[in-house]
Amino acid sequence: MSPKSPQRKVHWKEPSRGARILNFFYCDGRIFCLWFFISAIAALIYAVILYFALLNRTPYAPDPDAIPYIFVPSHYNLTIRIDTSRDDPKQTFSGRVFIRFRSLVDTAVLFLHLGDNVNVEEAALFAVVDNAKKYRVARKRHNPRTEILTIVLNRNITKLLDYSLELSFSGKFRTDNLGLQLFNYQTFNNEERFGALYIHPEKAIKGLRYLIPCLDSSQYPAQFTLNLQRNAVMRALSNSVRLKTVSIEGDEEFLDDGFAETIVLFPYQLVIVVCDFQYKEETSPGTELKFMDAKSNRIGKIDAVVIPNSNTINQPGISVLNEAETIDEANVLEEVQDLKDEQKETDRELDGVNVTVNQ
Repeated sequence: MSPKSPQRKVHWKEPSRGARILNFFYCDGRIFCLWFFISAIAALIYAVILYFALLNRTPYAPDPDAIPYIFVPSHYNLTIRIDTSRDDPKQTFSGRVFIRFRSLVDTAVLFLHLGDNVNVEEAALFAVVDNAKKYRVARKRHNPRTEILTIVLNRNITKLLDYSLELSFSGKFRTDNLGLQLFNYQTFNNEERFGALYIHPEKAIKGLRYLIPCLDSSQYPAQFTLNLQRNAVMRALSNSVRLKTVSIEGDEEFLDDGFAETIVLFPYQLVIVVCDFQYKEETSPGTELKFMDAKSNRIGKIDAVVIPNSNTINQPGISVLNEAETIDEANVLEEVQDLKDEQKETDRELDGVNVTVNQ
């Protein structure tokens, strides 16, 4: 029997507090490398996001209560489609407008008037002198209370240079005296017909904002070039002379009327009438036409449109007459003419009596 080997006594020593903390953070090399790799990738992704966020940053643009006078429009090139037909009282419209303007300051924020019945769908800005230079619209918003559309660009435009702002829009008719209105009338066969009217009084202070996005006050006069798309059975009138009527490719029911560029008008002076009205046109070749209104004289024509239940309003190149007032005035003129004819007949009879007496 072999002797027992001596046993070693093991004395357990409680680890210190510092050792316990080090053991808590201990990990092997593989876990550390994985943690470092994931942290580096996350930091890189965050840096890329932050970089592009700062690169595409847009300036803060609060909504003003009134548009500051820093934009000066000179021309509106407007194409508008009015869906009303003589048999279908649709009260919708849509179109596209190019606004040529200058800014008095370097800015990346544009302000326009826009009524609550009109919606802007797309917007783009170009420099007129360099069509390749396009500005990106970072965002846009509309304040219905102030009727102001704010457009924020990705960079500043340069003051005193010409720019073209392109806007596509759609809208609905209004029931008040602002914007496009629907009217109806009876034919001689008692058939109900419909038409569309856009006109404002001579002393209006606003109105164009309920048709297109614009700068809408007497501070912003401009010229207008109008292309009006209407149902083929209808006719259209505006402030200036109609130059041509062409068909619209892919749309056999509508025609496009192109009107001459207007003289400089205040925004509320633009007039549009679309109706299946009967008309009488008189021309005098070789005769110089003159009008009492100097503006109509420069336009070279004056249209008179009689519409039931409308106000009588005169604007450059076109007048809308209330039907009842026009009929009353025509009756008065007829009575005056009858009195003149009776007076002439009486004068001739008296002349005959005087001749008999003298003989």
